[in-house]
Amino acid sequence: MTRLLVAAFGLGVFAGCSTGADLLDAAAERYVELAWALDAHDPGYVDAYLGTRRPEPAPRALEVIEDDVSRLLAKLGGTPASPRKRFLRGQLTALHARTRELRGESLSFDEELEALYGVTLPPLGEPEVQAVHARLDELLPGDATLLARYTAYQRQTIVAVDELDELVTKALEKCRRRTLQHVELPEGERVDVEYVRGKPWAAYHVYRGELRSVVQINQDVAWTPRDVLESVCHESYPGHHTLTVLAETELVRRRGLKEFSVQTLPSPYGWRLEALASRGAELALDEGERNEIDRLGLRLRPIAADGARRYLEGRLDRVGTVLWLEKHALMPDAWGFLRFVDRYRGYVMAYAERAWSETDDPWKRWGELARRDDEIS
Repeated sequence: MTRLLVAAFGLGVFAGCSTGADLLDAAAERYVELAWALDAHDPGYVDAYLGTRRPEPAPRALEVIEDDVSRLLAKLGGTPASPRKRFLRGQLTALHARTRELRGESLSFDEELEALYGVTLPPLGEPEVQAVHARLDELLPGDATLLARYTAYQRQTIVAVDELDELVTKALEKCRRRTLQHVELPEGERVDVEYVRGKPWAAYHVYRGELRSVVQINQDVAWTPRDVLESVCHESYPGHHTLTVLAETELVRRRGLKEFSVQTLPSPYGWRLEALASRGAELALDEGERNEIDRLGLRLRPIAADGARRYLEGRLDRVGTVLWLEKHALMPDAWGFLRFVDRYRGYVMAYAERAWSETDDPWKRWGELARRDDEIS
């Protein structure tokens, strides 16, 4: 087996010394302090901490944080080009942009994606939507609307609340077993499960440190067995938990790369983690565990993201967005999805990113991405 995910951000080139290494170490330590300083103004900005002792920086006003980041970026500009420099520059650029947003600066949707995540995404083409709808219309015959037929199909296997825990436990075991066939995990890693209500998401990964995670499952959600399996894979194996424990053991503990001790959501690193975790279900599920309708359901995710884009760009108001999502993304709980969009804004687009084509061998493609140096920037 190989530690595929350890190199997921092109970090093999960090081994050994290079000119400006001391400055990069100092910049990394400073970046961690500034991330925590911003978290005091924007709770949840730091989504996970992988270090042994959390920094406690003195309180800083937003304008001071902005100035500090600007100076650090200027100092970083004097170091030789390297993947590590690109990573730090991307993270600091995102931190600077988020600080400006909190101070009242307004960014367009495309400006926000570029500044916070370092990505540009073209709008979804109408033919893609029509192709998915046309095939679902064939597979789900009837006189009702396509939304009604697709919703009825999904609700055929809704799990009772008192059966949810057993299903989640089995899903967790299955995802871990299949991941261990391809990825070596550190000794002592563990995932526990908590059940919650009243959240804008279906499931969430919380890292507790020391290789331990909690996957929170929202009991307000109408769960199907397939949804449970996909969500558990996303949040645990080979998704967020796997990515996080390998980052802690290899990058933070062994290599001493302090910049990886904080995982921030609105950043290029946060986007890459989410995009890779979103491929978790594809990695851990057998092809036979999805029928054609379920595979088409995966193709509805970019359509939902396009609806979020229209909303965030101001092209649709709240009611108009719900109607659009119901019609085009076949989303029965569009109001709930919109609450998630309100909280996480452009970050939701990461869930729709395609890391490989449907003709690729998923584990093989994962390994290829894991070894590409440019995946870090």
